[in-house]
Amino acid sequence: LNEKQYCLNNGKWYRIDNAFVASINRQYASIDVCDTDFAEYVNDETEDEYNTTLGEFLQGSHLLHTYKVAIGGGQGNNIEPCDLLWNNKLIHVKKNGGSSVLSHLFNQALVAGQAWLDAGFRSQLRQKMLDAGEPDCISEPFRSSEYEIIIAIINKFQDERPKIPFFSKVAICFVSTNIKNLGYRVKLKNIKRND
Repeated sequence: LNEKQYCLNNGKWYRIDNAFVASINRQYASIDVCDTDFAEYVNDETEDEYNTTLGEFLQGSHLLHTYKVAIGGGQGNNIEPCDLLWNNKLIHVKKNGGSSVLSHLFNQALVAGQAWLDAGFRSQLRQKMLDAGEPDCISEPFRSSEYEIIIAIINKFQDERPKIPFFSKVAICFVSTNIKNLGYRVKLKNIKRND
């Protein structure tokens, strides 16, 4: 409104500092966009169905979203390595369902990226894949600098760069910096819905 950004939080409106908005928008615009073609999302597909479709579209990819790997002991410590592994690209996919859903996606990509650095995590994942008849496609020694993490958002918007809420931009800027600090490259992908 009048070139100012506002947010509604717990029933109260807050005006966001313009300098902060400009800084976040610049950071968000600086995150690379993946130019690889992805399959279009058909509106009635579940995320799992879309991952299967995308896996068929990206020939030679490996669906990993069903493999949960325990790390760190205790219950609830299962980590999803990514949705798809394709040509040293760790692809994480989620429908745009607002800031909380997107924050989960971004943090999932960061946590998984950290887990991939752990030899025990990779060993467990490799064994699960071999047990399921998958080929051994995890290179050793593992070097994060040889991998790219793609954060793909199923979106009703058609822009090449995903259109997301402002506070999701804040979250992805933080996550992107931390993923890069782990040695990976980071890219965003807007998955177009075919409604």
